[in-house]
Amino acid sequence: MGVREKSGKPPIALPRKITVTVGVHGDAGAVTHGPANDTRPGAANDTGTAEKRPLTIADIATFNEFGTSRIPQRSFIRAWFDENQEFIAETLRSQLKLVVAGKLTAEKAGNRIALACEGSMKQRIARGVPPPNAPATIERKGSSKPLIDTGQLRNAIRGRAVFDEAGAELGTDVAAE
Repeated sequence: MGVREKSGKPPIALPRKITVTVGVHGDAGAVTHGPANDTRPGAANDTGTAEKRPLTIADIATFNEFGTSRIPQRSFIRAWFDENQEFIAETLRSQLKLVVAGKLTAEKAGNRIALACEGSMKQRIARGVPPPNAPATIERKGSSKPLIDTGQLRNAIRGRAVFDEAGAELGTDVAAE
């Protein structure tokens, strides 16, 4: 598939599908969370299992995104996605216009979209995700900002663009992961 420019230049080859994901991906999520890591059974995850393993960034992200019996839900992925539909649409529009005009490759546009979404999600965390920390947490951390203690969670958030040359249809999917 290609896009023919009015200038008569040859069509621009586009990948069949571009998928953009934003969140804590598997490789970053597998990193052990520390230094305040707690491996006691049920200590942070309230699973009640006897499993003793170090908590990962993915564990911390999951506990905060969905909450546990002792940690309130602080959705930094799903809520960001819901709150930023206009930003996402405008980012897609602006980058795809550049591709159609021949000023940018589809790969570059996909990577720019992923980076813009990553930055926006990190900014949301920096502004503060409700609800506020409990007084005991504020005392322990020395900060009232939820989701920011060691910085590992925020630093693990990545935007990624995947290009599928054999995809079924031309399109761009943006999903919070």
